[in-house]
Amino acid sequence: MGRRAFSASIVAGAIALFSLSFLATIVRYLWPAGEKAEGKAVEIARAGEVALGAAKEKWLFEGFPAILINFPEGYKAFAVKCTHLGCTAAWRPEGWKPIGFANPVLFCPCHDGVFDPKTGKVLAGPPPAALPEIQVEERGGKIVATGWKDQAYVKTLDVYRK
Repeated sequence: MGRRAFSASIVAGAIALFSLSFLATIVRYLWPAGEKAEGKAVEIARAGEVALGAAKEKWLFEGFPAILINFPEGYKAFAVKCTHLGCTAAWRPEGWKPIGFANPVLFCPCHDGVFDPKTGKVLAGPPPAALPEIQVEERGGKIVATGWKDQAYVKTLDVYRK
C-alpha cells in the first residue's frame, strides 16, 4: 500500500469514527437511558430526594422519557416526549428567556416548544397537544409513578404510539 492510499484510509477511518460518535450523541438525546417498565408502578425517587422547585429527569415510564417536578402543591410528573416531533423536552427552572418565559417551563429545543410544568399544556411553539401527565404517589417513603392520568388521551398522540 502506498503513502497516498494509506493516508486516504486514515482520513476515511477518522471521518467514520467522528460520524458514528455524532450519531450516537443524537440517539442518546432522543432516547435517554433508563429502565423500561410497562403496566407496573415505577419507583422514581426517595421521598425528600427531589428538592422543592427541583426536578428529577432521565427516567422512563412505559418506555417514554419522563420528569418528576416537586412543587409546593405536590409532585407532578409528565412524559416529556414532545407532541410535535418526538424530541425530548427538558426542565428549565430559570424559564426560557430567549422567547420570553421568566417562570419555570418544560422546553423542547428542536423547535422552541414550551410547556407549562404544572399542567403540561402548550405555552408556545408548534407542539399540537399537551404533554401527558403521569400519576404519582408516595408509597413507603418512595415516590412512584402508577399510571397515565388519562390513558385515552395518551392513545390519541401519534408520538406515543408504539
